[in-house]
Amino acid sequence: MKRVIAPLSVLAVLLCIFSPALLYVDQILVGREGLRQMPWIIAMAVFFFTYTFCSLLVFHKGLQQKGAVSPAYYMGDKAIRFLCCALSVAIYGFAVREGILPFAVNLFVLYLVTMLFTNIYCIRQEKKLKK
Repeated sequence: MKRVIAPLSVLAVLLCIFSPALLYVDQILVGREGLRQMPWIIAMAVFFFTYTFCSLLVFHKGLQQKGAVSPAYYMGDKAIRFLCCALSVAIYGFAVREGILPFAVNLFVLYLVTMLFTNIYCIRQEKKLKK
């Protein structure tokens, strides 16, 4: 668990930077309506942080048991993350019915940030293990 906490602090900082930046860009592009995205951006950031925490726990468990993580983990992680995003867009679309495009763009940016963070972290950990 200790191995997961340190990199998550980096992710927390990234999310704390990108979330207000997304809100600022929304406000510039859409005006006052961009403020409606604030609770959704916060909820998405919390979701991605929690999901990444769980994903890294599974990653480290695989490293401890097998010494390496199978490609199925990486594919499964990305598939689950993508399905959660698609489900989030669908739920938002049915619940709010307006502003779907800004929501989808915000979701996509946070998706990319957390996916890139997870990939870079996992690749570095496997390289360390091989040495």
